[in-house]
Amino acid sequence: MHRIILICFSVVGILWGCTIVSSQLSPNELFVVNPKKRLTIEQQGERLRYGRLLKPLVEGDTLRVRKISQVPLQYYKYVEEFARLLNCYLREMDISDRKLVLSCMEGDIVENAVLGSCIRVKKGRYKLELSKTEALKIGISEKRYEEVVVDVKYVNQLLDQGGNTEIPKLGFDTSVSVFFNSSVLTMVKNAGIHSAFTKDLEQLKVMY
Repeated sequence: MHRIILICFSVVGILWGCTIVSSQLSPNELFVVNPKKRLTIEQQGERLRYGRLLKPLVEGDTLRVRKISQVPLQYYKYVEEFARLLNCYLREMDISDRKLVLSCMEGDIVENAVLGSCIRVKKGRYKLELSKTEALKIGISEKRYEEVVVDVKYVNQLLDQGGNTEIPKLGFDTSVSVFFNSSVLTMVKNAGIHSAFTKDLEQLKVMY
């Protein structure tokens, strides 16, 4: 039985031509992991902090965003619009598909996104480009950090062994929300939801 690594954020992570973004982040830069852009440790800390504060809450079969005064208004508005958008698509799903999607928003998914964004591929092997000191500094638990270190080591061992073993994938090669990996929508019965939701997310970039 294969291990499940970085649940709901496990997509292949070959990242090319990374650049450092400026210290002033837009909502889209903060809440969407872009494989072609690298954040500083301080910016990753902001992503983790604001992401945890604003992560939409699962209430029954819908999402709700808490009203929090100590966050920039544009960040709150962005997440509120994101939740509204996803709620529209949740209403189009049957119960089983809705439960599947909402289950991927449980737990500390923002932490998983931050860790996943720090995994790179170097010479055919995965590398976690985040030290334990940096992880603790921005608010990632030592336990979770060590789990990811073990995961990376495990996958690299499988790569070294070769053969026909299915290799789990780490990191990201496409943009993904820190709140929700929309690739799970490819598993729902309505085949058109994934592409439609992706297009609507692109509109959020224009707005924010």
